[in-house]
This record gives sequence, C-alpha cells and structure tokens, in this order.
Amino acid sequence: MFAQPESVMLLVSRDSPINAVMELKGKKIAASPGTNPYYFLLSALNDAGLRLSDVSIIPLSHTNGRIALERHNVDAWAAIDPYCASCQMERGARAIYRNKALNYFGFLSTTESFAASYPEAVARVIRVYERVRKWALKHPDELEILYADEAKISLPVARLVMSRIDLSSCTPDATVLDILKKAASLLEAENLVPKGISVNRVVEELVDTSYLPKR
Repeated sequence: MFAQPESVMLLVSRDSPINAVMELKGKKIAASPGTNPYYFLLSALNDAGLRLSDVSIIPLSHTNGRIALERHNVDAWAAIDPYCASCQMERGARAIYRNKALNYFGFLSTTESFAASYPEAVARVIRVYERVRKWALKHPDELEILYADEAKISLPVARLVMSRIDLSSCTPDATVLDILKKAASLLEAENLVPKGISVNRVVEELVDTSYLPKR
C-alpha cells in the first residue's frame, strides 16, 4: 500500500436537480465495471438502501463517462480522478456522494509466482516506492508539477487531485482489510462473485505485508 486517496465520487452535472444517492432510483449512472468507481457505486447505493436493480448502470470508460454526464446522456457518473477533478473544475460538476472510507487504497500488486521466483525484485520495487513516497511528502509542489506534466492536465487540476491523496502511511492495517472485505461482500450480495468463494479469506490472502521494509 502506498497511498490512501479520495479519488472517487458520485458526480452529477451542475444543473442537475439530484442532490442525494437515494434520488438516483430509476436513473442512469455511468460506471466502468471492474474498477474502483464501480465498487464505490455499489457501496453508495447500499448505504442509501438501494440495489443495482434499482438503477440503470451504463458501462462506460472513465473518459466516456465524463462525456455522457456533460451531454446529459446519464443522470450521474461514478467518477475517478483526474477525470473527476477536471470535470468539477472545468464543468462545475457536483459531488452528491463522497466517502473517503470507501475509496480503495493504492496497492502494489504482483503474482504469487513472480514473488516466489524473484523476491529480491519485489523487495527492491517496494523500497523504491517507499523512498519516492517520503520524497513526495517533503516536496508537494514539485510533485504537483510532475503529476500535471505526466498526466497532461492543468496544474490547478493536478493540485486538486493531489490534495485528495494521503501519502502518510504505507502499511495495510485492520481498517484497510475491513474496507476491502466490505467491498467484497457487496459483490457477493449482488451475485458478482462465484458461489463457494470465501471473499474474506481471499482478501486476507491477497494482502501480504511480509515484503515491507523492517522498521
């Protein structure tokens, strides 16, 4: 884990009459299946007492989701940064639902076979990420400029995105696991996980802290 962002929100257009998730019943929502915004949308609907069957999910990429919202082809969009921040700053889109606790953490991922075959490489990548994380905490202005250049976005949008990212911790804890397990249980409830799979066990097996540098 290298960051805790608040990069996902539910957006509506500036002139939309919708102000709460519960008002999305029967509405069209743009979301990209299999992504963080999609899982965030499931959680938001659940918190509002709604199911997937209560809304119409329009499967679109992040870029096309923004276009659909701006053209009023959908009523809401499960958005992710930098598209989310850009739409807010440039088009006045409004967030009707924010919940940092439901934003999923930035993880470094690898396969078990690669980690078993090349443990030194995995450990080295983690050390480099940790060094960069510490540099980023000390040089926020330079980080914003680098991000704007690499993402090909304006500096104001880059600043908004970076203001939503917490780089202060790198160790997954019980809170992180609980968030992932909640997301997995929602997928299970919506029949998006094959029967017979223990989602809690899968989450626990996927998060491996043994490669973290010793403190």
